[in-house]
Parts: sequence; structure tokens; C-alpha cells
Amino acid sequence: MIAKGAFGEVKICIEKSTTNVYAMKKLKRSELLSRGQVEHVKAERNLLVEVDINCIVKLYCSFQDTKYLYLVMESLPRGDMMTLLMRKDTLNEDEAKFYVAEIVLAIESIHKHNYVYRDIKPDNLVLDKFCHLRLLDFGLCKPLDCSTLEDTNFSSGDNASGSSTSDDCSSAPRRTQQEQLQHWQKNRRTLARVAKIALRFGSSLSA
Repeated sequence: MIAKGAFGEVKICIEKSTTNVYAMKKLKRSELLSRGQVEHVKAERNLLVEVDINCIVKLYCSFQDTKYLYLVMESLPRGDMMTLLMRKDTLNEDEAKFYVAEIVLAIESIHKHNYVYRDIKPDNLVLDKFCHLRLLDFGLCKPLDCSTLEDTNFSSGDNASGSSTSDDCSSAPRRTQQEQLQHWQKNRRTLARVAKIALRFGSSLSA
């Protein structure tokens, strides 16, 4: 076993006919149902099927039995970025540039397939046998429905349906469409200010 979580575990498995090595995620169905995680698992599986690119972990197959769901993925033997950072303490500039570039490519590729990745952290950045990064853990990803965004009428202060648009946090405070628009505009202004700030590098780094 190479990892264990709240809903299951990840084990190394070997295909008998080819001796190929894979990582198999085994998830307990009863836990997923009781904790409301079914949609997250569906989101992960759907993204891995739709987005077949080198910078995210590859899914070879998925199946289920009466107790468990299984995702058979490529084996990534060199560990995650958190382990690398703990071992090296500090990456040199060339290493940092290399890994940041690969992270950007991975997220950009996901965005091009109209998904939003919402769980970027060192634990979810794993190295393959050639030390290239693979992004994994897509349970919090959301498909972006651009047609819905374009057709939404923000001129009214109330939702047309009379309900909150949040589908994954029923206990969150309800916002009208006008409040959502104001929140979005505030975030845009903040990001615009950040984008205009001149970066300053220390003497040990190249500009």
C-alpha cells in the first residue's frame, strides 16, 4: 500500500500477462455514499477519461463490485512534491522554473477542456520515473458550463429560480445574483491590482 485516505487506499498492482506496474485506487462505496462523495468521484473519473494528456495522471480503466470502486492508473514511483521539498528543503532556481512551468501546463490543459482545478498543493503533484510532474486528485474539479455563464441575467437582484446557485455547499449563506456579481467584480479588481504590481527579485535570482 502506498497511500491511505478516509475513503480507501492506493496499492501497487502488477498485470500478470505483461508485468506492467499500475497504481490502483480502491474506494469503499458505503463511505462515499454516507459522506456525500459520490459526485466528487464521478467528477474525477470523468475528467481522467476526457482529458488524456501527459501532464496529468493517466487512467487506464475503472470498475466496481458490490463493496468498492476501483481506478487503475499509472504508477508514479518518485513520490510527490511535498516529499521532494522536505528532502531538499529548497529548490534551486532552474528546478523551480522547471516545475512551475509543468504545473502551469497541467492546469492550462485542464482549463482548455473546460474544467476548473481547485486543489493545487504539493501533495497532488507527483513525479513520474523521469521526474516529470503529474497532477492528480481531481475530486474537487468542476466542469465549467460557459453557455450557462453567458446566458445568465445579472440585472435582477433575485435568482430566477428563487434558489441559491451553489450546488456543493447547501449550508453556505445564500447570495442573490446581484451579490454574486458584486463579489465577482471585487475579485476581478483585486486580481487586476495584483497583476500591475512590479515583481522584485532578490540578488540571488535572475530577473
